[in-house]
Amino acid sequence: MHIYQRQKIHWFYELLSLAFIVLIISWLYFNWKINASGYQVSNTWTFLSSSANFFISDHWLPFSPKDPTWYAILIASVNTFILGMSVMMSATVFGFLFGILSTYPKYKLQWFASSYVDVFRNTPLVGQLFFWYFGVFYLMPQTEHIYYDGFVKVSIQSLSIYTGNLFFILSVFYLIVGVYFLCLKRAFGISLSCLLMSFIYFNFSHSHYFTMSVEWLALYTTLTFYTASYIAEIVKASLLSVPNAIDDAAIALGLNDRDKFKLVIYPIALKSMRPMLINQYITIMKNTSIGMLIGYPELMNVLTGTIINSTGQTLICVSLMMCIYLSVCLFCQFLFMRKHEPI
Repeated sequence: MHIYQRQKIHWFYELLSLAFIVLIISWLYFNWKINASGYQVSNTWTFLSSSANFFISDHWLPFSPKDPTWYAILIASVNTFILGMSVMMSATVFGFLFGILSTYPKYKLQWFASSYVDVFRNTPLVGQLFFWYFGVFYLMPQTEHIYYDGFVKVSIQSLSIYTGNLFFILSVFYLIVGVYFLCLKRAFGISLSCLLMSFIYFNFSHSHYFTMSVEWLALYTTLTFYTASYIAEIVKASLLSVPNAIDDAAIALGLNDRDKFKLVIYPIALKSMRPMLINQYITIMKNTSIGMLIGYPELMNVLTGTIINSTGQTLICVSLMMCIYLSVCLFCQFLFMRKHEPI
C-alpha cells in the first residue's frame, strides 16, 4: 500500500474517533441539561462567590463561615495537599527502611520487614483507617491531659505539641530555600513548594503549640503505614535487580559493605525505582479522599459533601473536584519527575 494511502486511512480513523468522542460529549451534555431542568437546578458558578455558611474544623489557613465558597474549596485543597506531602515524606522513610531490611542478611530482620509488608499491604485501606481511628486514637482521654510539664497535651479531640518558635524558624528556612532556587532559575517546582510551606508555617508562627486533630492523625498514620508497605516492595525489588556482576566489581575494588551500598548499589537501584515511587506519590494524593469517611475536611468531603448539600450544584462541584485532584497530582508529578537517565 502506498504511503499516502496509509496516511489517508490514518486520518479517516482519527476523524472517526474524534466524531465519536464529540457525539458522546454532546449526549452527556444534553442529558445533563434535561435532568437539570427537571430538578429545577440552575447550574451557575455564582455560588462560589457567596458565603460558605459552614465551619471547617481543620484548616491550615485562617477561615470563617463568612468567607466565600471558593476560599473554602481552597482551604480543603490545602488540607489535601499538606496531608499528602506529609504522608509522602514519612512513607518514603519507612518504605526505604523496611525495603532495605528485607534484603539484609540477617533472617530475623528479613522476617520482620516481610511481616510488616504482608500485614499492611494485604488488608483493606478503609479497614486500617477504622482501626487507627476507632481502635487507637478514639481511645484517648475525654478531657485534656498534660504530660511532660506542658510539652504534650492529649485529648479525644486533638494532640498538641509545644513547638515554641519552631514554625517561625521553619518559615524563614523554607523562604530562603525557595528564593535560592528561584534565583537559580531551576527547580521551579521545588521553589514554589518551599514558598508555599513558608507561607503556611508563618500563619502558625503566632502559636506556640502545634495541634493535630484525631482525624488528621488517623489519616496520616493509615496512609503512611499502608503506602510504606508498597514502597518497601519497590525498594526491595530495585535493590535485588542490581546485577551480581556489579556487586562483585565493587568488592574487587576493595569497598566495604557500607561504601558498596552507598556508592554503587543504591544509586543504580534509585534510577529503576523512581518511576514507581512517583506513581505511589500520586496515589497518596488520591487516597486522601478516604478522609470523608471519618469527617476530615479534605477536598472530596468539602466539595461533594458539604457544598453539594448546601447548593445542589452536583455537576459543577464534582467536575471541579476532578480538576483540582488532577492539578494537584500533576503538580506532584512535576515536582518529582526528572528526565530519566539510562540505567
